[in-house]
Amino acid sequence: MAINFSSGTLSGPTKILQVVSATKTDVDTYNQTTMTNITGLTVNITPASTSSKILLIAYVNITGDTAIPFWQFARNGTGIALGTSGGFQHNTTGFLYNATTSNGYSLTAVGANHLDSPATTSQITYSCQWKSTSANTTVYINRRPNDNYVNVVSCLTAMEVG
Repeated sequence: MAINFSSGTLSGPTKILQVVSATKTDVDTYNQTTMTNITGLTVNITPASTSSKILLIAYVNITGDTAIPFWQFARNGTGIALGTSGGFQHNTTGFLYNATTSNGYSLTAVGANHLDSPATTSQITYSCQWKSTSANTTVYINRRPNDNYVNVVSCLTAMEVG
C-alpha cells in the first residue's frame, strides 16, 4: 500500500509512532516582512529512528487588510516545504490573496501537509511561521482585519511515521 502526500510517498507497512499537536485559539497580528513563528503553533517531537518520517498537517486561519499574508512550515527555525521556482519574490508553503466580501476581507483556513525526512533522533521543533508583504500592512490570524465578529482556531499536528 502506498500513501501519497504533496511532498512524498509512504510505501509498505507503516504505523503512527507518536502524535503531537498545537492549537492556537487566540488572535494575533503581525506587520513585518521577515518570517517569524506564529505564537502557539509550535510542537516538539523526538523521532525514535533516523529513518522515521514526520507528517506535518496545518490549518492556518489567516488574512490581511491590504497585505498578502504568507506562511510556511519550519524545522528548528528554518523554512521547509517551500516553493523553489526561480525569479519569484516569495517562496513559502502557502499564502492567501485577499478576497473582499460585503463585510470586508474574508478569513480563510489555508491548509497544507508535508512529509519531512529529518534523519535524526534528536528533538525537533516544528512551527508555522508568517510574514506580511509590507511592513506598513498588517496580517491577522484567527480573526478578520476589520472587526471582531468571528474568532476561530488554527492548528499544527506532527506525526512520526515508522
